[in-house]
Amino acid sequence: MELFKGQSLLEFTERFKTDLDCEEYLASLKWEDGIFTASKTHNSKTYTVTQIRRNKKEVIKEIKNKKTNEKTNKTIYEIITY
Repeated sequence: MELFKGQSLLEFTERFKTDLDCEEYLASLKWEDGIFTASKTHNSKTYTVTQIRRNKKEVIKEIKNKKTNEKTNKTIYEIITY
């Protein structure tokens, strides 16, 4: 990625000190303001990466498709990165 081109390892590790720093950065690339909205399931609630990490089971339960009432087969990692 152009953003990291020419950056030293020290600069990179200063920016991404924790896994959460990395996840929040990836979420910001995928979703505006780094906030996930389950729009395909007609769920108007939004989630931040921190909320998803803290409450995985509750968030997955809320992301269920209301019409078929089936859980998503995706992991939290897939939801964040795809």
